[in-house]
Amino acid sequence: MVPQYFHVLICYWICIFFEVNAQHTIIKNFGVDDGLPSSECYYIIQDSRHLLWIATDAGIVKYDGYTFKSYNTSHGLPDNTVFKIHEDRFGRIWFNSFSGKMAYYSYQTDSIHAVSVNEELSKFVKFAPVDFCFDANDTLWLSCHSNGYLKLSPPFYNTLQQISMADNCYYLKAITKHNFIYGYENRYTVNTFRLNYFLKNGNQITNQFKTLENTSSLRLSAIQLEENHHLFAISFQVFDLNAENIKSIYETNGLFSIISIYRDSKGRVWLSTDKKGVLVFQDSSFKKQIFNFLPTASVSSVMEDADGGFWITTTNQGLNYLPNLEFEFYNTSNFLSSNKIMHLATTNETIYASLINEEVFAYLPQTKSVKPIPNLHIKYFFSTDNRLVLNTQSSNLYTINFKKIGPIYMNVDKTNVNLKMVINKNEQWLYGFDAGSTIYQINKNTGQAFPIVSVPSKVLTICIGDSTLYIGTKTGLYQFHKQSLNYLGHQDLKLSNRIEALLFKNNSLFIATKGLGVLQYKSGKIIKHWHEGNGLISNICKCMIADSLHTIWIGTNKGLSRLIENKAHHFYCATEHLLSDVHLKEINQLKVFKDKLYIASNSGLGIFDLKTQKKSKASIPIYIENIIINQKKTEIRKLNDLSHNENTVEIQFKAIDFKMKDDIFYKYKLVGIEKTWSYTKNLSVRFGSLPSGSYTFLVYPSYNNTLLNQVPAFVKFQISPAFWQTWWFQMTMLLLLSLIIYWRFKRRIRKIQYAAMQQTLIDKKIANSELKALRAQMNPHFIFNAMNSIQSFILKNEGFTAQKYLSKFSKLMRFVLENSKGDAILLSKEIESLTLYIELEALRANFSFDFALTVEEQLKLRTLYIPPMLIQPYVENAILHGLRPLKERKGHLALDFRYKADTLICTIRDNGIGRAKAKLNVAQKNLNHDSMGLQVTNDRIQQLNQSNQYQISVEIIDLIEHNDALGTLIKLEIKT
Repeated sequence: MVPQYFHVLICYWICIFFEVNAQHTIIKNFGVDDGLPSSECYYIIQDSRHLLWIATDAGIVKYDGYTFKSYNTSHGLPDNTVFKIHEDRFGRIWFNSFSGKMAYYSYQTDSIHAVSVNEELSKFVKFAPVDFCFDANDTLWLSCHSNGYLKLSPPFYNTLQQISMADNCYYLKAITKHNFIYGYENRYTVNTFRLNYFLKNGNQITNQFKTLENTSSLRLSAIQLEENHHLFAISFQVFDLNAENIKSIYETNGLFSIISIYRDSKGRVWLSTDKKGVLVFQDSSFKKQIFNFLPTASVSSVMEDADGGFWITTTNQGLNYLPNLEFEFYNTSNFLSSNKIMHLATTNETIYASLINEEVFAYLPQTKSVKPIPNLHIKYFFSTDNRLVLNTQSSNLYTINFKKIGPIYMNVDKTNVNLKMVINKNEQWLYGFDAGSTIYQINKNTGQAFPIVSVPSKVLTICIGDSTLYIGTKTGLYQFHKQSLNYLGHQDLKLSNRIEALLFKNNSLFIATKGLGVLQYKSGKIIKHWHEGNGLISNICKCMIADSLHTIWIGTNKGLSRLIENKAHHFYCATEHLLSDVHLKEINQLKVFKDKLYIASNSGLGIFDLKTQKKSKASIPIYIENIIINQKKTEIRKLNDLSHNENTVEIQFKAIDFKMKDDIFYKYKLVGIEKTWSYTKNLSVRFGSLPSGSYTFLVYPSYNNTLLNQVPAFVKFQISPAFWQTWWFQMTMLLLLSLIIYWRFKRRIRKIQYAAMQQTLIDKKIANSELKALRAQMNPHFIFNAMNSIQSFILKNEGFTAQKYLSKFSKLMRFVLENSKGDAILLSKEIESLTLYIELEALRANFSFDFALTVEEQLKLRTLYIPPMLIQPYVENAILHGLRPLKERKGHLALDFRYKADTLICTIRDNGIGRAKAKLNVAQKNLNHDSMGLQVTNDRIQQLNQSNQYQISVEIIDLIEHNDALGTLIKLEIKT
């Protein structure tokens, strides 16, 4: 029977039979849009800090994996066109320019410095200098087209010496720090080029000559294979030169010229060509060309970096980067119809890949070529040790050579079975499961399927180990052993997670989960758990496979991780971010075939050579880039003397790794203020308002909580205290404060003593004034007149009136004596005392005046205290001097009490003769004193105001109408 896909496969083999050997890898191009000042690049080096330096026709460029930083004539470069770059043993980066002038870059100052003899150099260099290098004594040697050699001596490189043993030098190459090789053209023999070994041992210089006939010296470069054995590339040829002879081993036949020659760490030889790109040969014999990169570019130099990546400078296509030569990558840009690869299967010498659109492509390792298989559409396929299963609407069984055995069918009703996965059990049987989660045992020779168990959860993967079938499902792990199905999720909750892949190795079951990482299950328990916190690139795992080199590969949604077995047969998670440079994400399946790892992902098909896989990196360099103090860049040597207000510190740092740079976390701590470590993906941290003190900033690069360098980058700085924070200032202030406190204490004591003395005087005066007031209120004249009035009432037999008068008089005397005992009296008592006094005066005056008293209603509800005997003198003055002399009309006295805004307002109004006439009466009677009570009261008011107990004011208003006196108004305000 002819296999269903036999004709298709025959067509496929015919298509690939004539396929040209090619390599498909990732090349990243950098141009002007990425930060380069020009696409015309001449040379590249990686310095001791792992930074790249690129020579262009628009200046020098420094690249740290993040940004390109350009330096040109505005930064001190003598000429913008730079051809060669070298680093000296002090870490200075030297440049030679088109004008022949030299300069170097210093990391300490981040600046370029030109040598002082540049003007003299430019006179010697008629054409562009060819090359330069340093010997063991730091002497700088330069080669020129027509002026031999130039020598600049350290340390200042300010003396220039010409050595003319080669009058037309084209090349200078350092073999060791003492020996050089150079070449020059013989001016007197056409097409003859001489190569000289320039041996400098101590002060002796010897030359050994080799002559190249029929060559042109348009370009010259060399590599050293071993001592006294070199390869020279001159224009269109490569020569092999050793101590015995010289011979041509490679020619371009004039089709293109060779610009430079380079040998990488694996012995491959790279030829940079003009307009033919870079040719890579397997070794220095030039018998096998393995790559041709950038076939339309004019390549000027090639350099392998510390991570095994390759950098290619061109004069027409900028800078190019090849992260890994051992990695092949295929997607829609090279032959595939879709980037999403779903399944992989292996036959004798071919890898098959099914795409999301069900098309199938084949990869042939011998020719490193990919070709589509026409008219073949497969949903799934699986390969075992000697069988191949292809799924369309149903599953079909083939031999490994595509000989069809037949469809896979049920042993009972002959219906076809559509399997989701197939694994090998032994020489006779396969295991597989369908979409209904039924596990089958399939005969390899007939395709007959026997159902053995139905799993109550959706089956996603199966694995066999130690005569036990392990089943990964949507709800965890099952075990099928001796016809018994056991759910292991009850043993440990971790085993109840969704399982995507299973692998049995070293008597352990490795379990890849979707969300929990990878588990190692052995002897009925989980003995190891890998996750994002201890090295795994992602907890969402999708596939897993083991290779023959003691490594388990795990495909995740974020890329590839691996578990490496050590000598003790324990597995640890590698910290290297594998293949990060190709950005393979969302890996769907992995296959290992003949020491190569095949990766099916959503971004394409990746092929990785397992024999060349690197071990985890010991370290990657990290540096403190800049220190920004108060938003101003500051030199590190000035950090030990920061002022107190230079306390906003930003520290910029950077780990140099061109592959992992996007996935590095930085672990940092500011010793002196922070006790715990912090993590960031930023390239700087900022600390604001730092207090004075000494600080040390430490920073490590890390990946998945594993340090990528055991030695941190650090910087120390010190913020000086402000002068008011210094001990001497604080002691001075403490002493001064003590003196001030003592002075203020003494001053306060004196003030208190003075206040007490003043208060005593005021109290004494108040007491005296109160006594005087009492005396004035109880003056003999008043008492005498009162007693006479009582006697008169008695003589007139007016006993009732005399008794009434005497009762009021005694009551008034009792009030006066009682009120004199305290500093304050109830307003109601004062009003009652005033009423008694006015009634006595009215009785004594035969009621020649009447009296009216008004008290505000709200005032009657208040308990208000006022100084005693304060109002009576004004009432007495109104009666005696205002109302008693009144003849024309009956007198009237009115008292009014109101309360407003914490103030008692008392008005005394009379319609007497007025103050002017009263004074005239006093003068006519030859009285030299005013009312004794009124004077004493004025004194009391002043003393009460001084004591701050009350605020008392008195206002006396003359009532006048048409120049006639109508009485007097006294307004007394007492603020309590």
